[in-house]
Amino acid sequence: MKKVIVFFTILCMVCSLTACGFGKKLPETQKKIAELNGTYYDTGNGRASLLLDISDSLSANVIVTWSNSPFNGVQWTMWGTYDPGTKTIVYENGEKKSQSFSDEEDEKPTEEVLYQDGYGSFTFQEDGSLLWLDQKENAGDGSVFTRGTSEDPQVSNPWIETTDLSEAMESTRGLYEESAR
Repeated sequence: MKKVIVFFTILCMVCSLTACGFGKKLPETQKKIAELNGTYYDTGNGRASLLLDISDSLSANVIVTWSNSPFNGVQWTMWGTYDPGTKTIVYENGEKKSQSFSDEEDEKPTEEVLYQDGYGSFTFQEDGSLLWLDQKENAGDGSVFTRGTSEDPQVSNPWIETTDLSEAMESTRGLYEESAR
């Protein structure tokens, strides 16, 4: 009798491992989703970067950092759901913070939460880029982000290309004069 009980217990354990996908490779959909994760850069003016993390459960975390100058910028943090069918991330309760940095090395940056009720979407385009539609304040509307590095020639980001603060400020002076017009 004990042998029969042990046999059925072992059989149940083997079946449960099989049902849980023991030894199973990731489905193709999960592989494709994992390949979407990473850093993207704004192709418009090169002042923004986007960090994307989509989990296996299709929950998405998106962080957009926008540099206004070497000393200040804004950061949006959005949580949403990725729909593989439409290739879209829809988010609610997005948070926007302003960030200010000092030229003093020991001083910590200051942050101020501007809102926590942002909503909108990110949609993957045919070329693999991400289109942001921000419905809270239209700040990101039409922003296109491509995957790559800040050193790519088509994606200029003067804040990362130099470690010299005065050089970064000088190299971006024209950007701000153009955008002010």
